[in-house]
Amino acid sequence: MKSLIAAAHTPFDEKGKLQLSVIPEYASYLKKSGLNGVFVNGTTGEGVSLSREERIETAAAWLDQQSDDFRVLVHVGHNSIAEAQTLAEHAQEHDASGIAAMSPTYFKPNDAIELVRFNAQIAASASSIPFYYYHFPALTDVHISVRDFLAQVLGDIPNLKGVKFTHYDLMDLKLSMEFSEGRFEFFFGLDEILLSALILGVSGAVGSTFNYMAHLLMTLVDHFENRRLEEAKECQIRAMKIINVIHRYGGSARVGKTILRNCGLNLGQPRLPLRKLSIQEESSFLREIQELGFDQYTIRSLNSAP
Repeated sequence: MKSLIAAAHTPFDEKGKLQLSVIPEYASYLKKSGLNGVFVNGTTGEGVSLSREERIETAAAWLDQQSDDFRVLVHVGHNSIAEAQTLAEHAQEHDASGIAAMSPTYFKPNDAIELVRFNAQIAASASSIPFYYYHFPALTDVHISVRDFLAQVLGDIPNLKGVKFTHYDLMDLKLSMEFSEGRFEFFFGLDEILLSALILGVSGAVGSTFNYMAHLLMTLVDHFENRRLEEAKECQIRAMKIINVIHRYGGSARVGKTILRNCGLNLGQPRLPLRKLSIQEESSFLREIQELGFDQYTIRSLNSAP
């Protein structure tokens, strides 16, 4: 595995304003787990709920934490190409390890040609750093296959480095990897079926639950790489059970900060339209994941291990 990257939450204060002063502590928390970096302003980071200025400020704060062994990838996707280009230019100016962009979500591309043309203009604004296409049809409602996207790219995006693949279509994933013949990196974005993607040969993973279940998922990867498949499968099943509860309570973007606060890192609450958990919901949620053994899988547990 080349990279295990946490999809970072964006910290807010009690009034819902950016609270960037916590990012050095947050970064230290993730680095101690052995993760290779962060993905900033993506789905988990509520990037589409931030203003352009907020996205720039958040990216800058994370880029201050970048090092040779902890890279920062910045999501710059936007329905406006001009806005996305501004975000891409900022990321390049501050030496981001790469940028990513998902499809526009209002006026949607009709085919791979339109999708490539849209992304090509964004990538060209930061041509000296790697560009990744962020494929997440469950949220974008754009179901153009990655295989078709790559077949259409040709030389239109010279700095295309790979794909952040967040989708259950594992056939498209493998066909895309076979088509690319090793030219591109594939980062998988569904932690609940990470083992399936490992078997297919992905380059790494970008996931929200790496924020708080790094120990379990890194153990899964270690078992897989050492051909202990039964043990890897058991780790995946444990992760599935916890992620199933997370999904029932609204998903990682809604409840992830609750988990991290329980782990000792206060990042505030999500922004509307994501509704924070009520006191009763939070108590019930934490009890359910703890009954599944969550506490032994957290970064906190990994850091305190002898």
